[in-house]
Amino acid sequence: MIGKIKRIKRKIATYLIGDAPYRFMVRDWKNIGDVDLAARVLETSYFRDQLISVPYEFEAGQRLLVLAPHQDDESIGVGGTMRKAVDAGAKVQVLFVTDGAQANLGVGMEESVKLRRKEAQSACQLVPCEMKELGISNAAPEPSVTDIAALRNAIDEFKPDFVFVPWLLDVPIKHRMVNHMLWLCDKQSPLKCEIWGYQVHNNLFPNVYVDITQQIDVKQKMLECFRSQNENFKRYDKIAIGLSAWNSRFAENKTVEYVETFMALPKEAYLNLVGNFYFDRFEQVYRNNDSLCSAMKRLHAEITA
Repeated sequence: MIGKIKRIKRKIATYLIGDAPYRFMVRDWKNIGDVDLAARVLETSYFRDQLISVPYEFEAGQRLLVLAPHQDDESIGVGGTMRKAVDAGAKVQVLFVTDGAQANLGVGMEESVKLRRKEAQSACQLVPCEMKELGISNAAPEPSVTDIAALRNAIDEFKPDFVFVPWLLDVPIKHRMVNHMLWLCDKQSPLKCEIWGYQVHNNLFPNVYVDITQQIDVKQKMLECFRSQNENFKRYDKIAIGLSAWNSRFAENKTVEYVETFMALPKEAYLNLVGNFYFDRFEQVYRNNDSLCSAMKRLHAEITA
């Protein structure tokens, strides 16, 4: 294990590119084949001396598209950033990829979809931002070519400068599914945007952070909208705020109390990492979920044929 960690460390070098938020370069990931090992190693502080996380401020006129696999992912990972961008004059849109159907909320599956949609609408109103839905089944997802076309149409219509997506090594398989779908969109026709991987379940490998100290109250209210999750699953309204506080360690300014972190890369670099980690090991990426793994294999083959 230590030997593998040292080999990974030797593959990381820092560099600067103008005023862009990119502060590291991955020279060669091809020999790092184990998805789970990479996720565990990169979420540690092992690379802190090699990786410089820098603050980013949004500007008026910029456009941010947040891809959320589930109704609350956007608030957990990007809630403060969304509000800060809007405060700066940027435009934000959230696209929920699945319908959010969930069996453990004390209501039927159809009612759970309506419930989570209502919660998401309430959260988006606090930004405020536009909300759209792709509607893929959360209970039994089988993304199709039609879904890829719908995702691509949404991107083309909004014309984002930044696309936010759960970090490519985030553990939940539907978070990885969304990264895979974004790669397939680009395969059909190249995207023109930066991609920012955001934090939901894992500590990620951050090269940029957003100070959300002034937006933390809004983020708290957004998280509280999702009572179905907070009361029946996990207290994400508390977990996410604690995570933002813990992330403030990346800020040199001691007055920064809450931070959201991102792996922000040019589109080509980010999607190259998706391809490197995902496509030789579908079973590991989708955590041996046979139905989703088979569905993504078929979709991948159909689009890349």
